[in-house]
Amino acid sequence: MVIYFAGGGTGGHVYPNVAVAERLGPMLAERGKALRAVYAVSDRAVDARVCEAEGLEAVALPARPAATRPDRALRFAAAFRRARAVAARRVAADRPAALLATGGFVSGPAVAAARRAGVPTALITLDAVAGRAARWLARGCDARFLAVAGAGLPEAKTVGYPLRSASLAAGRDPGEARAGYGLNPRHPTLLVFAGSSGAETINRGSPAFFADRARDPRLRGWQVLHLTGGKLLAETRAAYAAAGVAAAVRGYEPAMGRAWAAADLALTRCGAGGVAEARANAVPCVFLPYPWHRDGHQERNAGPLVAAGGAVVTPDRVAPAANAASLGDTLLPLLENPARRAAMRAALRAMPATDAATALAAWLLGRAGGGPPADGRG
Repeated sequence: MVIYFAGGGTGGHVYPNVAVAERLGPMLAERGKALRAVYAVSDRAVDARVCEAEGLEAVALPARPAATRPDRALRFAAAFRRARAVAARRVAADRPAALLATGGFVSGPAVAAARRAGVPTALITLDAVAGRAARWLARGCDARFLAVAGAGLPEAKTVGYPLRSASLAAGRDPGEARAGYGLNPRHPTLLVFAGSSGAETINRGSPAFFADRARDPRLRGWQVLHLTGGKLLAETRAAYAAAGVAAAVRGYEPAMGRAWAAADLALTRCGAGGVAEARANAVPCVFLPYPWHRDGHQERNAGPLVAAGGAVVTPDRVAPAANAASLGDTLLPLLENPARRAAMRAALRAMPATDAATALAAWLLGRAGGGPPADGRG
C-alpha cells in the first residue's frame, strides 16, 4: 500500500512523517499488507541528507517558501506550479491511498496534487502557532491535527508530536551513551544542539560561554556534547579546545535518543521537534528561540515545558559575547545546581504522555481501507 508523506525544508518537517510510517508499517503488516512510504520533500541539501540517512524513498519538489515582496511572490508562484506538476506526475504513477502533510512550503503543492487526484489528505501542525501555509492547507484537507493545543486551526484534534523510536532515550544507559561519544561516562554532560539547520548563534555562543568562564570552579567536571547541524564544525571543535573544555563535537546525530540519554541538561533552539524530544526524554532545557520569527512561535512551543517547571527560555542575543553573558544568568545556575535539575526532570516526567505517531497512523490506516488485522484481532 502506497502512502505519501509531505513535508521538508528542515529535518523537523521530515522526521515526524518518518515516525508515523514507523508505526503504520506494523499495522499494515498485521493485515497482510506492506507499506510503501513515499516522502515528498524539498530539493534542499538538508532533506537529501535526511532521506539518505534514513533510507527513504523521496521525491524532491522544487517548491520555495512563500514571500510578500512582488518579485519573490512571482518566483514562489512559479515554483509552486512546477512542484505541483512534479507531485501530480508521481501521484498519478503511484496512486497513493492517502497523504499526510506536516506543513511548510513543501506540503502545499503535494497536497494540491493529491486532492486533484482524489487522495484523502491530512495535515498536522507541529508548532504551537499555525503558520500561513498550515492555515491555507487546512482548508482543503480532510482532517486536521495539532501537536500543541490552541495552535489556531479550527476543527483540529490535538494528538501531540510524532516522535521516532530513535529519538527516545528509553532503555539507553547514560554512561554508555556518553562513552559512545568519547566522553567520560561518569561526568555531567551538557547537550548543545544547534538544530538540523545549524544555528550559528548557538554554535558560537556556547563555546564563548565556556571560554569566558574557563577558570570558574562551578563548571568543573562538566563536559559538552555539541551537535552543530553540520555548520561550523571545525570552528566549534577548536573553540572548545581553546577553552579547555572536554567536548565531543558532531555535525549530526540521526539517533537523537543517544544524545538525550547522555545529557543532564540541554541548550537548544525550541523548534517543535526539539521541544517534543526534550519533553519525552525528560531532559531539563535552556531554550534559545530563533530570534527572527515574527510570530514568536518558538517561545510558544516551549511554553508548556516552562509552565511545568522543566525548562527556561532566554533570548538569543545573536552576538556570541552577548549570548555568553546572558547564559551566565540562565545556564550557569542550572549547571551548578543538581537539585534544581532533578526537580526539572521530575516535572517533565510528570507531564502527560502522548502517542501522536500511532494516532496519525491509525487515521491513515482508516482512510486507506486497511481493514482488520489478518489474524482477526481489532
